[in-house]
Amino acid sequence: LIFLLNNKIKLDLKESSQIYLDLCEIIAISLDNAIEAAEKVVDNPWIDIRIIRNKSMLLIRISNSISKKPRKLLERFMTDKKDVKQHGFGMLSVERIVKRYEGEMDSVYDDNRFEVSIMIYDAFK
Repeated sequence: LIFLLNNKIKLDLKESSQIYLDLCEIIAISLDNAIEAAEKVVDNPWIDIRIIRNKSMLLIRISNSISKKPRKLLERFMTDKKDVKQHGFGMLSVERIVKRYEGEMDSVYDDNRFEVSIMIYDAFK
């Protein structure tokens, strides 16, 4: 698992568990979405990543600038890519992982900002 301490990254590989693989998938998908959205912003693109662990609870919050509000259909975010059959499954994958750990996921946005918050309560038993 990666920890950021005083602007230094520490990677702890002593423990091997499915939760670490799942957390990597959550962060990779969420960060990929944030980068893709922020790259479309002309003035002052930004991404803010917060990962907070408190005992067995883990909060992942990724915020980023956006150039336009995301499209939704039936409470699901839609991809902007042309090939919709091959894209647009990332957030659904994240939701499935979060549900597996009985966690919570929430997304909020306005005209200029998108934020996804993920809470996993018993990540490290």
